[in-house]
Amino acid sequence: MNTRKRVNGLSVLMIIASFAFITSCDKEEHIEDPADAVTLNMLNAANGKTILGVSDVYINDANNFDSDRSSLIADCGSAAGIGVGVEPMLNNLVYEVAATPGHIYQVFDNDAIKKFPSGTRATQIGATYYKVYVVSPITVDNKMTGAVLKYVSEYPEDAKLPQRGDHIGEINSRDSTVEMDFPEDAEYAFNDEERDFEVVTKDGKLVVKLLKEPDSVYGPYGERIVYIRLGTVYSYVIFEVK
Repeated sequence: MNTRKRVNGLSVLMIIASFAFITSCDKEEHIEDPADAVTLNMLNAANGKTILGVSDVYINDANNFDSDRSSLIADCGSAAGIGVGVEPMLNNLVYEVAATPGHIYQVFDNDAIKKFPSGTRATQIGATYYKVYVVSPITVDNKMTGAVLKYVSEYPEDAKLPQRGDHIGEINSRDSTVEMDFPEDAEYAFNDEERDFEVVTKDGKLVVKLLKEPDSVYGPYGERIVYIRLGTVYSYVIFEVK
């Protein structure tokens, strides 16, 4: 008698667990599309060569997403739809990848991606990229001629980063400095002659010091750029040597 009760109890628990699993899957499969999602019948290169938005991405004759090298593509894996949230995935960017139904992709402007000294890539704040979902193949006479896509424009931001092109000051003599607030866990990249400047981060500040007298002939002079990365996005600030 006790054994039967235990078996019945276990059966009920299994049914409840199965129902919960089915319900959670059902919810995931019915994620709503964003209001600004665009549906695109994207024909491959042999059948019209439809271009994705204002990028250079198309579907080639092998039915892969392809780029003429102005865009970089990330395959973010399978998902329930275009409404699934996905952070920028920048570790495995390629120019060509299979256009797989049920997968989400991200398409970035090549010029907006920067690799920092740590080896981490980031995309520039405010630089639009596309999130793309492959709904299904388009076929004619059992031959694939393209794919039905849904896509949205994404705008990477981070309130802790400075605005692009913020001017942080001027340097006009040896040992003079400029400084700015520096977010915790951020990384900088300064593409300049290390012998001319010293760059340090301390107590929540990034400080740049000029190590030689500026010279209009031998330099340094003019605008200099410091790139600041936080996670997968970056910005840049400008200072001037006079």
